[in-house]
Amino acid sequence: MYDVSTGRTLHSLLAHWAGARPTADAVVFLRDPGRPDTLGTVSWERLATDVEDLRGRLAARGVRDGRPVLLVLPNAPLTLALWLAIPANGAIVQAMDPDAGLLALQRAAHATDPVLAITTADTSVPGGVEVLRVADDELWTTTAPRERVPSLNWKLSMLRTVTVSPARVRTTSVALGRVMT
Repeated sequence: MYDVSTGRTLHSLLAHWAGARPTADAVVFLRDPGRPDTLGTVSWERLATDVEDLRGRLAARGVRDGRPVLLVLPNAPLTLALWLAIPANGAIVQAMDPDAGLLALQRAAHATDPVLAITTADTSVPGGVEVLRVADDELWTTTAPRERVPSLNWKLSMLRTVTVSPARVRTTSVALGRVMT
């Protein structure tokens, strides 16, 4: 991604702000709008460090050189970090609404042949696509888990990798009072 006004990539702008204001808040989020005590922040330095780590881990899974990545996550800090890491590797972010449904995801996957889909545990993904599943708690930091401990020091390596066969595409789960197939 490229900022036309400055002639810099988003990745270089992230590095600039991480150097200029390392401890300042880059991301401020409210995990639960009904509870102000769920306010969280991520500093510029932490965001830049985590994006660099994500870049390496995603590259090891083939996320590079113009390959599309299907990003099917809600608006959360991890989504932002992935949105920055994927194009920094030269890959293409194909963002999809997690509530779009299986048919929309199938069409998107068929049209672009993504190298990877990153989604939550309750989102169905078309067969034949390598899938990284993110638990709800993992969304609220800019990194994903390396080990299952109650800590924000998480990394992408422990995301569960699943390749879904076409015979197993139809799954049903209940989330927030609605049934998704």
